Amino acid sequence: MAVFTRADMSAGTIWQRWIDDRGSKAVVVLAGYVVLYLGWQLFRWGGPGHIRTIGDVAFWPVNLLAAVLAFRVASTRSFAAQVRRGWLLIGLGLIAYLLGNVLQLVYEALLHEKPYPTFADVAYLAFYPLLFAGILQFPRDRFQGFAVVRLVLDAAATVAAGAAIVWYVTLASATESGGRPLQLAVSIAYPCGDLLLIMALTALAVRARRVIGSWSLLLIKTSVLLYVVSDVVYGQMTLAGTYSGGAWIDTGWMLAIALLAASANEQYRVAKVGLSPGERRKSDSGFVFLPYAATAVTFAIAVISRRSGGRLEIGSMALLGVELVIVLGRLHWSTVDSRRNNRAAEQARSEFFATISHELRTPLTSIRGYCELLADSEDLTGEEREFVHIIERNAEREERIVADLLFLSSEDLLGRIETVEADLVRIVDDAVSSRIPAAAQSQVRIEWTPPEEEITVHVDPGRMGQVIDNLLTNAIKFSGEGTTVRVTVDANRSTTTLRVEDSGPGIPEEEAAHIFERLYRGRAAQQNAVPGAGLGLAIAHAIVEAFNGSITVEPHDGAGAVFRIDLPMMSVRAVERAVRPNAVAWREQWVSAPRTSD
Repeated sequence: MAVFTRADMSAGTIWQRWIDDRGSKAVVVLAGYVVLYLGWQLFRWGGPGHIRTIGDVAFWPVNLLAAVLAFRVASTRSFAAQVRRGWLLIGLGLIAYLLGNVLQLVYEALLHEKPYPTFADVAYLAFYPLLFAGILQFPRDRFQGFAVVRLVLDAAATVAAGAAIVWYVTLASATESGGRPLQLAVSIAYPCGDLLLIMALTALAVRARRVIGSWSLLLIKTSVLLYVVSDVVYGQMTLAGTYSGGAWIDTGWMLAIALLAASANEQYRVAKVGLSPGERRKSDSGFVFLPYAATAVTFAIAVISRRSGGRLEIGSMALLGVELVIVLGRLHWSTVDSRRNNRAAEQARSEFFATISHELRTPLTSIRGYCELLADSEDLTGEEREFVHIIERNAEREERIVADLLFLSSEDLLGRIETVEADLVRIVDDAVSSRIPAAAQSQVRIEWTPPEEEITVHVDPGRMGQVIDNLLTNAIKFSGEGTTVRVTVDANRSTTTLRVEDSGPGIPEEEAAHIFERLYRGRAAQQNAVPGAGLGLAIAHAIVEAFNGSITVEPHDGAGAVFRIDLPMMSVRAVERAVRPNAVAWREQWVSAPRTSD
C-alpha cells in the first residue's frame, strides 16, 4: 500500500491519485449517468408509454455499482472489522433495494399488475434495517460524563421531531386507512423505515471521522437525509394518488444511492493512498441547537395538526410533549454538569493556590529572618543597611500576597468568620484614619464625614476593615496628586450603603464584569504600572458575600470609579461621636502638608 505524507499531497497529486483508482473512475461515470437521468426527467425521452419501465430500469446500474463498491470496502482487510461489517450490511441493503426495483418492473411491465403489498415491498423494506444496522457498526467517538447523556437526549429530540413529521405526513393517514391487516402493516412499515433512517442520521453524528473519513461520513449523511426527504414526499404523493413510476421524486432516491456509492469509494480510496481520513472529534461536541430546532418543528406540526383533529392531533400533541420532556431534561442535565464542572475547576484552582502559597511562605520566612539578623549587625554601612531594609520590605509585601492567596484558596475560611453586631461608621473611621498617612504621602485627600448616627451591621469588624482598607488603598493608588477620594455611608430602611469614589482613570464597561476576579488587573493598572497582584478586590468580594452583602462597581471610563457595598442593616441610633486623637493628628498633618490643589 502506498502511503503519502501531507507534504506530498498537493491538490494536483490528490486529484491524480483519485482519478487513477478504478472505483473513482466508476464514480465519475456514475456522475455522468445521474446527469443523464436528470435530463431524462426533464425531457422524458422515449415517450410517455415507457416512463415506468425506464424509471425502474434506470436504478439498476446505480444500485449495482453502489453495492459493488460497498462490498469492495467490506472485503478490504486493511479496514477495521467494524467498518467492514458496516459496509457489508449497507451493500446487502443496496442489493435488497435493487431486488425491489427488479420485482417492481416485473409486476408493472411484465405482469401488468399493481397488487399491494408485493414481494417488491418486502425487498424495499429490508433496505431500511440493513442500512441502519450497517451505520451502527461504524466505530463511534468516545464520550464521557454528561457528553453521553447530552448526545442521547439530543438524538432522542431529533428522532421525536422526525417522528412528528412522519406522523403528520404519512403515518397518521396510514393508520386510519383501514384495509387488510397485511396492507395496514406494510403501510405503517414504510414510515417506520423513515424513522430508522432518522435514527441513522443521529447515529452518524457521533461516528468517528478519524476512522471513516470526513468526506465519506458527509456523503453518507447527505444520502440518508435525501432518503428521508424523498420517502416523506413519496408518502404524501401516494396518499394524494399522484405518484407513478418514473416520477420526479425518484431523482431523490437516485441521488441518495449515488452518494452511497461515492461514500464507499471514498472510504476505500482513503485507505489505499494512506491519506488522513479526518481529525478526531472533540469529546464535548454535540448537536448544539439541533434539539431546540427539533422542538420548534414539532410545535409547528402540533399547531398545524389541530386543523385536522382526531388521531392526527392527539399524536402530534403527544410527540410535542415527549419533545418538551427531552429538552427540559437536557437543560437540567446541562445545568447540573455546568455546576459540577465549575466546582471541579474552582477546587483545582484553590488547591493550586494553596500549594503555591505554602511553597512560597517557607523561603519568605527565611528571607525575613536573615534580614533581621543582618539589620542587627554593626558591620553594615548606612547604604548596606538600607539595602537590607529594601529586601525586608519586599519580603513583607510578598508575604502579604501569599497570605491573600491562602485566604482565597481556603474553602472553609469564610465559614469560620464570626460575625457580631458592630458600628459600621466606627469601622470606616478606623480604616480612613489608618490610610491618611499613605494618602498624604501621595498628596491625595480623603474626604470623609462620619454620620452622627451609629449604624449597626452584622459583620466581622476585622474583616470588614480589611475590605475598606483594600478599597481605599486602590483608590489612593489610582488617584493622581491633588485629587480627592470620597467615602460615604448611608442607611435606608433595611440596607446600609458604603461608597468609595476615587478620581482615577475609571473602569471601562467591559472590565467591570471581571474586576472582582482573582489575579485580574485592568488595562489602566497595566499601562500605568500600578503595583498590585489583583487580589484585593477578589478578597473584598469574598468577605462581603460572607456577610450576605454585595459589592459592585459603577464603571465610568475616564471619570473615576465608584465602589459600592450594600449590607443588611440591624439598627440606627443617634450618638455623640468623639474624634480620635490620632485621626485629628493625621488630619492636621494633611492640612499643613503642601499639595498642588485642594
